[in-house]
Amino acid sequence: MSNMSLGAYTFESNPSDLSEIIAKKRVCAAKETYSGVAFFSWGTFIAGVEVELSWDYMSCTQFNALDSLYQADAPLVWDPQDGTSKTYTVEITDLTGRYHIGLQSSPNYGRRDVRLRLLVLSEA
Repeated sequence: MSNMSLGAYTFESNPSDLSEIIAKKRVCAAKETYSGVAFFSWGTFIAGVEVELSWDYMSCTQFNALDSLYQADAPLVWDPQDGTSKTYTVEITDLTGRYHIGLQSSPNYGRRDVRLRLLVLSEA
C-alpha cells in the first residue's frame, strides 16, 4: 500500500492509527412528543464525517508540511490509500502534537502524539 496524500503532499509515513473506517453515516434525530416520539431520518451521507489520523512519532519535516496545509485554511483532496480507490474533499479542522525533547539518537523524529482531524466535505 502506498502512502496517503493530502493535497499535493504525500505523507512521509502513514498514520499509526485511523479513528474509524471511512463510510457514510446515517443522519437522524428523535424528539419526544406528548404521546410518544417523533423520528426523523435524512439518509446516509459522507459529508460531515470526521476522521482522526494519529502518529506516535513524526518527523519535523512532515509535521511542518501538514502545518502549512492547516494554516492555508483551504479544502484539500485526501487519498487515504485504503484499497477503495476513493478520494475525498476535506478540511483540516485540527492539528496537534507534542515536542519530543531529548530524542538525540533519532533527529528525524521531533514530534510525538500527533493528531490530524479531517472533516469530509464530499467524495472527490
